Amino acid sequence: DVASSSAFGGATVDVLGAGGAAKAAVYGALERGAQKVRVFNRTVSRAEELVAMIKDDRVEVGITLGDDANGGVLLNTTSVGMVPDTEASPVTDSSVLPSYRVVFDAVYTPRDTRLLKDAAAAGCSCAEGVDMFVSQAVLQYLKFTGKVDVGALTTLREQNGVQIVEELEPAGDAKVVTDAMKAALLSTL
Repeated sequence: DVASSSAFGGATVDVLGAGGAAKAAVYGALERGAQKVRVFNRTVSRAEELVAMIKDDRVEVGITLGDDANGGVLLNTTSVGMVPDTEASPVTDSSVLPSYRVVFDAVYTPRDTRLLKDAAAAGCSCAEGVDMFVSQAVLQYLKFTGKVDVGALTTLREQNGVQIVEELEPAGDAKVVTDAMKAALLSTL
């Protein structure tokens, strides 16, 4: 499980991107015990701004992807590889991927991105962006509909998690919530 503390504890975590998802990824990695978090962005000044905003000595601007990763975690928070440019990857040199134990791609369309295909071929454990997408959707749904207090998600799992999944599922061609997304959603409740 990519979100578990064991995936991050004592690890070097490399975050690709410097936007809102990257900020959340950095904080999440720190909360789960990352030893070092490096922010990589094609505009270095944006990475520097994010590092300055975080104000934690464990966070720095990344220099060379893969260097000293030591079996750590790679988190892509950019849109590179998303439809329509599905053959693109934010990691242009896939030879660095064996440096990582876990690779997460926030892109959810397609679910199996070029980055994840390359990471799987390199022997990495992979996590797709659909899990994050569904978790965000559920929290937004709960917040905007007022059907449940967002802080009550833990107890909601036992009470009516399945009901919420059913309510979120559109019919026919508009069906977005797949069986895998349902499973991911229920695991977050």
